[in-house]
Amino acid sequence: MNKREQEFQTKLDRVRRFCVDNDFDAIVIASVPNFRWLTSGVISTVSRNSKIGDVTLYITMSKVYLLTNCIECPRLMERDMPGIQVDYVVFPWYRSFKSELDTLPGTRVASDIPLPHCSYISDEIRQLRYPMTDWEQERYITLGRDAASVVEDVAKVLHPGMTTREISKQIDCALIENDMFPIVSLVGADDFQLRYRHPIPDSTALHKTAMVVVCAERDGLVVALTRTVHFGPLTTTQKQMHRDVQWIHTAILTATRPGRHTQEIFRAIEDAYRRAGYPEEWKNHHQGGGIGYESRDFILGPDVNEFVHLYQAFAWNPSIPGYKSEDTFLLTQEGPVCVTDSKSNWPRTRAREGDCVVTQADILEL
Repeated sequence: MNKREQEFQTKLDRVRRFCVDNDFDAIVIASVPNFRWLTSGVISTVSRNSKIGDVTLYITMSKVYLLTNCIECPRLMERDMPGIQVDYVVFPWYRSFKSELDTLPGTRVASDIPLPHCSYISDEIRQLRYPMTDWEQERYITLGRDAASVVEDVAKVLHPGMTTREISKQIDCALIENDMFPIVSLVGADDFQLRYRHPIPDSTALHKTAMVVVCAERDGLVVALTRTVHFGPLTTTQKQMHRDVQWIHTAILTATRPGRHTQEIFRAIEDAYRRAGYPEEWKNHHQGGGIGYESRDFILGPDVNEFVHLYQAFAWNPSIPGYKSEDTFLLTQEGPVCVTDSKSNWPRTRAREGDCVVTQADILEL
């Protein structure tokens, strides 16, 4: 078996163990992130903003059925799914996969989307995505490096007078040219726009400072990063405020340890903002969370109940007005590893908090 076939079997084993442990006969995988996870990136939908695919997997203890309409079937058979052993169930384009479910074996069926007569287990299926397999880790690290390289290369040649829409267009085109898709593309310019935590690109012209925020996807995997450039030297105050955000970020990463409950991390977030001198700022924007097959697998809040896994990825994004630190990290045996480090000449700070040592992107002075 090649790596893709081996990974499919590894993930299939996780799904089937879940079936046994929870007394299910079959599981429906219909959500786009879960389908792409299980198939190592196969696209199951035509519309990029669809959360439910046009192609569905139905998994029993002995077989995997792929339910698809007649439009998508040739692509899947000939290009996207060769080597992956599935039984095709093909239906007319004017019908839904739901009409085929009654023809398949199994009485106790679970699903990752709401379906009649099925147990809804979206969160439980998402948990099966952890830990990343060895091959997933390889692809993820490559994606992170490539995304950072593209964003940084564009950011280095920005110039005053460009609109944030023009900057976003250049970033998006460069990502697509390098086989990545920008599922989030935000650009803020100067104090007026940077007071917004989500700066939607528009006709605002850049003068002194630009912040670029990207979530880039390749083969279903997603990384997140933020890069900021400033024309001219930064003031002492500006440098200190960015260092403050980096320190908060390091404190959050220090708290993000395998086996730990996310509420311990949430308390660490509150404490880090308080110790940095910004006790209320965490309330003004979400702080990020787990990442992998979505822009965030989950966003950590006061009511989120998760456990941290080894070889799980996280993208924290602490911020104060005008300043933000965001990179994607993979939790390894040696600690958190930044996958969105391009290893280029973009300035980075080596930060330490306790026994946690990481590097974080600085503001580039042009």
